[in-house]
Amino acid sequence: MVSDDVILKRIEFTYDSAGDVVSMVVRRRYHNAPDSQTGPLEDPATTPKARVSYVASYPNALGRVIATADYGTNDGTALSRLATVPVRSDNALVTTTVYNSRGKVQIENSRQWSLDVTYREDESRIRNEHFRESFA
Repeated sequence: MVSDDVILKRIEFTYDSAGDVVSMVVRRRYHNAPDSQTGPLEDPATTPKARVSYVASYPNALGRVIATADYGTNDGTALSRLATVPVRSDNALVTTTVYNSRGKVQIENSRQWSLDVTYREDESRIRNEHFRESFA
């Protein structure tokens, strides 16, 4: 039973009608919470105290994620997910992804995209997937 256990992390997912994840709430136990505090994680005001962070995901019609918005703790307020991808701001770290005609990630505004471009992974002539992973 959860009420007698020390929980370190709890993740809650929300799905759209197609079964794609559209939001995620992560609750992480405070590092200094004593082991005597057991039970489910809720928020910073409830024992055992937990840091609550929010991420919204935006899949396209094929179910591929085209954007994620990480709101962190959202100033302690529960997230109300926007219907459209938010603009980048001090409150939302937005990562966007563009897919090529083969469905492979073409552009992503993160460090991984820089590595793919540098090593020209998409142009690789290696046909064995295991070898290709070695060069990625």
